[in-house]
Amino acid sequence: MVDTDSRADSLWNVLVRVEKRPELLTREFFVCHDGLPFDTEAAKARYYENLSPSERTSARYLPNSGPGGWAMSELVHDGFDKLHGKTVRRRRTDKLPMKVVEELKEALRHPAIKKVCTMADKRFAHAERFAASAAPAPTATYDEVDQALQQLVKLANFIAGSFFFDTVMGSVVATPQFDVLAGLDQPWVTTENLAALNEYWYQLAAEMDVWASQSDLLLDRQGSK
Repeated sequence: MVDTDSRADSLWNVLVRVEKRPELLTREFFVCHDGLPFDTEAAKARYYENLSPSERTSARYLPNSGPGGWAMSELVHDGFDKLHGKTVRRRRTDKLPMKVVEELKEALRHPAIKKVCTMADKRFAHAERFAASAAPAPTATYDEVDQALQQLVKLANFIAGSFFFDTVMGSVVATPQFDVLAGLDQPWVTTENLAALNEYWYQLAAEMDVWASQSDLLLDRQGSK
């Protein structure tokens, strides 16, 4: 989520792409990009004008897309106001301050996120050999991992919901279609099966050891090509 490689599908790169096109951060694009009306009052008036007397007195679903989606348009305008700040008059050319993007990028530099990333990079993904005099790679605590995940979830939902006014995560942990606690009161292997498990382990290890002895065959094939 914080990978800066341009090929990564990360939150960081989403913000970098936004930074490159500041001219698109206008109220008009924010509100009308998928066909919602800019002038909510005019669209609302047209909606009620087209209702029959009976329709005006009965419960109805309001349109939430297209030129008639005045109620949704009002919600999106309010969302823009929260990022931009309220103005006396809503103009199509109102532009979001780049400070918003800068603050989001700064939030991605949260100390807990940086610590988890450094630990994952130097201790797991690309384990390094440290000189005797060098400081060891930092080890993040469970609390810091929680802090990093919490920050990323909040940022992902803010960027998706408040910035792009799109869908957000309603649940962070995937909901399994089974009982995840089933079997926790049972051992992984019974005592009488330990001998058979050991035999299987050594058999599997022996089969994989053969791979190591076949490396010269691989070179022979490459040479023949």
